[in-house]
Amino acid sequence: MLQKLLFKQVNMIGGNPMKNNSGVNMLMIFLLSLFILLVKAFLVQYCYNMVAQRLILNSGGDIKNFRSLSFNEALLLVILVSSLL
Repeated sequence: MLQKLLFKQVNMIGGNPMKNNSGVNMLMIFLLSLFILLVKAFLVQYCYNMVAQRLILNSGGDIKNFRSLSFNEALLLVILVSSLL
């Protein structure tokens, strides 16, 4: 009984004691983080493509040379801003 108590205390020194499903929790956290990152990239792409044309027109510019933001560019922008903050 004393050994079990000591074993539990030693496991708690490092934080959360190891469980059989801890790998599933880490996988779920990774997948959720990836999903959130992709949603942020989609929102950046959508908002930029909607707002930028109007801003160019309101400032007196011409939108002939306007190129919409691709998903890869939006994803890189989200990663850049997230890492800088």
